Amino acid sequence: MNFVKKFFKHPWIIIVFSIALTGFLGFFLKDLTIENTIRMFFPKNDESYTRLTKTEDEFGSMISLGISIESKSGTILTPENIQVIKNITDQALKVKYVEDVDSLTHIDYVCNQDGAISASQLIPDEDYDESGNYIGSKEMLARLKDRLNEWDDIYSRVIIDDNYIGTQIQVTLEPKGEEQIAFESADEEYTKAKKALKEAVSAKTADAETIASLKAAVKEAKKNRTAAKKATYKAKGDSVRNQEVLDNIRAITEKELAGKNLTYKFYGDPSLSENSKSFMLSDLTRLIPLVAIVLLVTLYFSFHTIEGTFLPLLTVLMATVCSCGLMALLHETFTLVSSVIPVALIASGSAYGIHVLTHYYNELNDVEGELTKEIYEDAVFRGLKEVSKAVLLAALTTSLVTSPIECLHSFAVFMAIGVVFALLFSVIFIPALILVKPYKKAHRRTSLEKLSERVRRRIDLAHQRRGGKTAEEASGETTYAIYRFFCGTPARLIIFTVAILTIAITGFRLINIDTALVNYFPRSSEFRQNLDYVDEHYAGTNSTYFLISGKEDGDVTNPELLTAVDEMQQYLLATYPDKIGKIASFTTFIKRVNQVWHDPATAEIAGMASSGENESGISSFGDDAFASFGEGAGSADVT
Repeated sequence: MNFVKKFFKHPWIIIVFSIALTGFLGFFLKDLTIENTIRMFFPKNDESYTRLTKTEDEFGSMISLGISIESKSGTILTPENIQVIKNITDQALKVKYVEDVDSLTHIDYVCNQDGAISASQLIPDEDYDESGNYIGSKEMLARLKDRLNEWDDIYSRVIIDDNYIGTQIQVTLEPKGEEQIAFESADEEYTKAKKALKEAVSAKTADAETIASLKAAVKEAKKNRTAAKKATYKAKGDSVRNQEVLDNIRAITEKELAGKNLTYKFYGDPSLSENSKSFMLSDLTRLIPLVAIVLLVTLYFSFHTIEGTFLPLLTVLMATVCSCGLMALLHETFTLVSSVIPVALIASGSAYGIHVLTHYYNELNDVEGELTKEIYEDAVFRGLKEVSKAVLLAALTTSLVTSPIECLHSFAVFMAIGVVFALLFSVIFIPALILVKPYKKAHRRTSLEKLSERVRRRIDLAHQRRGGKTAEEASGETTYAIYRFFCGTPARLIIFTVAILTIAITGFRLINIDTALVNYFPRSSEFRQNLDYVDEHYAGTNSTYFLISGKEDGDVTNPELLTAVDEMQQYLLATYPDKIGKIASFTTFIKRVNQVWHDPATAEIAGMASSGENESGISSFGDDAFASFGEGAGSADVT
């Protein structure tokens, strides 16, 4: 008690410090970065994430933005519409952070040219005039449609829909910013420098000058790595870069489609991030005031005092500001999961302030006679002493979830930090405010409260006169009867425990785990409707990638491996016809090459026969057509 009195000897210092701390951390809220990319939910230390980044380094980015352009009437294949698509594609290729664009006017077409296999554009250069405008004669449009039909394995429901009313543009974004690439390079150099130093020290053959040089190299590499790491903190995050690309391309699309008989829809990773942020901010602006109002009403009817109504809410709001401000200060991103922190803190963290005030009022109401300053302070300290242990234990029971998923781990850490702030403000800030309050204005039991107690005593007295029991006695007997029914004997306790566990295990098995972020959006939202439209008219918006490799260089051209891949494709399409919209792989291009190579129009020029064709004009794997691919490759293993 003496320590508590000494601690609160200058309550104004505590109040000023608490407000200053909240203001200091709240200042950094302006720097809080909101990240809602799908990759925030990937465990960075997991093998799958490492495999993803390695695959992108080797094959290109997997982050894409989709644009669906549809004609309001008639076909999309008109000179005017194709020119619009070309204009959007050409400008999108110049947008910063865009890696590539696939569209009707910018996609490969494998054909024969002068008796040789050639990879050109679906719409050849000669179909444009000197200014780059699409000529679009009847012959050109007819040839374009023939080409789309000819290689429908690639184009159908990917670039063009089944009715030729709409088309898709796919924009591929760079997976990393310049700062992240620089950091990874610096980190690699630092790792190499440490390895070289370790090997030199272990070998014990290097002289002192060499060791000193290697140590200097490690120090310099570490310095560069630290500088590169700091640069990533200040750099634009994935969501910011994606949003910048989306804004620029949306502006381009709206400008090109203005006054045209065309409509458009956006979808993909950047659009998902944008809509996630929009819904998240919308939820926060609605839920925080709603929860605050409910809490205020509850507190008012519980305490009937100004401090009892506002102080618990004030402490959790301060705790929320401190927790989220600390996130910004430590360069932690605010994600879809983190958005739960403010509402959760207001709902749960207010309990600590309520406990403190409840014990304060109980001690105050127990004071008999005139209330002096000394008696008032003693009542405050007694109430604080009574509740401190209970509040501390309640705060410690807040679990810190350990998760390999970065955003979930961040949520758990800063939620726990918010709870600590709420606890500290409850046991320090609230008592300090109470102590500076004039003790003569301290709340004593009101006449309404006294009247309620008198009414309650009279009701209980009437029950007793009639041989009945008081409300407390009746409640106690009912609770005890329930206890005896379920746990009155060891056998009942065991049976009841087994029943609860059985129900719980059954319930866990019936839980439907759904991690698809798209299902977080209501079906009535524009974003969800755009996705449903694409899933209906095109191959779909979800992609799964298989990385297939052999043991040795060149195995990817081995007929055995190609045959296995092709059979896997056919099996998946036959097994899941309603779930798979399109499969494209290296074998799809190989088939196209053989189709062109064995075309009767080019066979004579190329000096080849088309005896290996099947009914579709595509050579099957295992025929002599692939013999050249398998020479010297040996057997292939799929990994």
